Amino acid sequence: MIPSLYKKRFFKKDLNDSILRIVSYGLIASLFLQILIFPGILKPLKIPVIALILACAFMVYAVEKRVFVHKFTLVLFGLYLARSIIGIIVGYGNSTPGLFVLLPLNFYYVILYLVILSMVKTYDIFCILIEILFIGTVVIVGMDLYYIIASLGFLPMLSIFSIFDSSNYPFNFGINQYGTLEMYARNLGFLPICFPFFLALLFKIPKGLNRLLINKISLTILIISMIVLMFMTGRRIFLLIMLVSPVFIFLFSRFLRGALLKMANRVFIFISGAGVLVSFLFFTYFATTLNMDFNKLKDSFFAAFDSSQESIRFHQSIALIDNWKKAPLFGHGAGAGVPGYRKPGKDRAVPWGFELSYHSRLNQYGIIGFGLEAIYYLSIFFLGFYIIRKYNDFFMVALLSGYTAFLLANATNPFLNSFEFLWPIILPLIYINIKLIEGDSHASPSLEQISN
Repeated sequence: MIPSLYKKRFFKKDLNDSILRIVSYGLIASLFLQILIFPGILKPLKIPVIALILACAFMVYAVEKRVFVHKFTLVLFGLYLARSIIGIIVGYGNSTPGLFVLLPLNFYYVILYLVILSMVKTYDIFCILIEILFIGTVVIVGMDLYYIIASLGFLPMLSIFSIFDSSNYPFNFGINQYGTLEMYARNLGFLPICFPFFLALLFKIPKGLNRLLINKISLTILIISMIVLMFMTGRRIFLLIMLVSPVFIFLFSRFLRGALLKMANRVFIFISGAGVLVSFLFFTYFATTLNMDFNKLKDSFFAAFDSSQESIRFHQSIALIDNWKKAPLFGHGAGAGVPGYRKPGKDRAVPWGFELSYHSRLNQYGIIGFGLEAIYYLSIFFLGFYIIRKYNDFFMVALLSGYTAFLLANATNPFLNSFEFLWPIILPLIYINIKLIEGDSHASPSLEQISN
């Protein structure tokens, strides 16, 4: 028997319509969970799910005879696609090495996310997506912490981790060049959005979320576990994300009004103080237990801002900017590298891939293409501010906090070079789309949304 909560969320008057939607929601949830837990692998499982999502979506469109995409949302996707089309045309003309490798990412998967956005047409369904995100984050954190503990010899290594060995991003844990612990795993790339998002939910859990799953206790345990994991990975970007996440939440909460703003101020002080204390205690414990040198950790963190120690990124920035200047308006096309720039080791196989993501995008798409992409990013901020202010919406505060942290992390970690990492820049827009359509419906009940 389907729980009453999910009956209320799914079932409509038309049984056929409901069955189609239930199947499509299940497929979307399945794909989302696979992306979270198994990024970069299990493509033979993901591709059929994607095909079924598209098939169900078009059947739903045929039944409902409308597509639930607000005009502003469609414009933003149009801008992102226009940037991609410019890059594809210029890249084809320049015969760039990565053009056809990036073609699905630049075009087909953008359409897929637009279809998924159009299917998540109600607040209740969006809440289910957030519940899937919570479950996926719990699995990621649990799995990665287990791997670290097993690598240190305290637990047996599980065979499940071997399935990642065939990917370009196998699990790896050891000592880096600065003498501190460091871990690599593809799924760690989701922490920059998940940590600030779930940290914000500690301030106020939105209505509609399953409180048996997402509550103050479960969120606190997850946040503490993420802090431990991010410390143990030794990744500098995670240390930065932990520092700036409360700041993002505080800044975006300034758009709230009345009692909710006062509550946010009180909780911010409490959570910031508790976060500093918990971080200090865990750092002290692990530093003592694992003989971690604070000076080495400090040197590792600040080396990211020292061109003499981070020579690869420094040289990348110079090479990419110099090459962009040769084609400033439209760039060199999607999949373009830098002629004559010799990348280290295995990275030579992907001459279009650089750690400096935004420098690389400027080189590939030029001012025109990168400008269109920047408009997409900035529009989400402006629409988010509008929704926070109009609806006094703390959910949007949490989404924008995670979104901002992810964009920050992407600057030196090219997450957006994979379709599995596009959802962090789509998730806030899904919520915005729902709020805009609901707002239009309330303002004008006869107003039809964009339809076929």
